[in-house]
Amino acid sequence: MHFMWNCLVKFGGRPVLNVGCANDPFLFGERCTHFDIDDWSKYFNARDLQFIQGDAHELSDIVGRDSYDLVICGDTLEHCPSPTDVLFELARVTREALCLTVWEEWRLPGEGLHIREGQKRADEEVQALGFADRLAHQRVLYPDVVTFPEEDIPHLIHIWQFTPEMMGTLIDSVCDIYQMRKLFFQRVPETVTDGHQVYNWLIFLTKT
Repeated sequence: MHFMWNCLVKFGGRPVLNVGCANDPFLFGERCTHFDIDDWSKYFNARDLQFIQGDAHELSDIVGRDSYDLVICGDTLEHCPSPTDVLFELARVTREALCLTVWEEWRLPGEGLHIREGQKRADEEVQALGFADRLAHQRVLYPDVVTFPEEDIPHLIHIWQFTPEMMGTLIDSVCDIYQMRKLFFQRVPETVTDGHQVYNWLIFLTKT
């Protein structure tokens, strides 16, 4: 949170896009235009804040290339079927800088994409709470908000288990293709859950 806020402060008063905003848990508020696959329009309209609903895999088609000075994307890539495509879309949209945080999931087996395993884990977790499956749980939590895509597209679950090697390759790729440079790229410990150290990637890229 502090990392993203520090990035945001550097661009005070300039166009900023917050991708994967949900209900703006970090309270970026009027400092950003907020973007999410789910329909949070009622929430943001009630607060007189700017909101755009859409799929981040198609971000530049929706908001336009080079349309924001700073793009923030907090803990979102691990939810995306194609994180590489989303990262490239973020790079297309920003004019100057990109601020990312990326969760390093540890509960999924092996490396890479595990949509089915992620869905299974999510269903098991909510069934323990008395719900039929993750979608039933989400409908109760977010009756007017959640977009329910096709069953093979995950929602509100982690489906990527990023390793340091994967993150290095991903970030190097976007830097090479979109002429960006790494001002900050670090894997930091957050907390311990079920005996596992939990990490988050903090990344700040600028266009050269």
